[in-house]
Amino acid sequence: MKIFLAKYEHKHGTDEAAFSTRKMAEAQLKAWAEEYVGDWEDSNTVRMTADYLIEHWTDITGGNEFLYVDELPLNNNAAEVIVEDYKRKLAKDIVEKYAEQIPFLHEEGLIGTDNLEEVEATILKSLREL
Repeated sequence: MKIFLAKYEHKHGTDEAAFSTRKMAEAQLKAWAEEYVGDWEDSNTVRMTADYLIEHWTDITGGNEFLYVDELPLNNNAAEVIVEDYKRKLAKDIVEKYAEQIPFLHEEGLIGTDNLEEVEATILKSLREL
């Protein structure tokens, strides 16, 4: 499975929009071209079709801007990546929030860690020792 990333690179940064089809991404390029052609307007560009604008955008903008579609594989383990990111954030939040109340977090060297399993194991071990 793939995603199609419409990209508009310009002097203020890069605008991006992801789509499930190339046709939808190209429609976004057309929308951007039609929206911003006025910034580069002369008597010729006003009459150009959206397809022509996209094809020649870099020339029209003097090599300053780019419109294109990147085709990328869809990461099937995206949910796993999100969960792992959340677990790392949760581990950091737990350690930062409770570092003063739970002294063994300092003793075990967990300040600054992002390993949730390590934090969880250390807390459980400490609770068992109570």
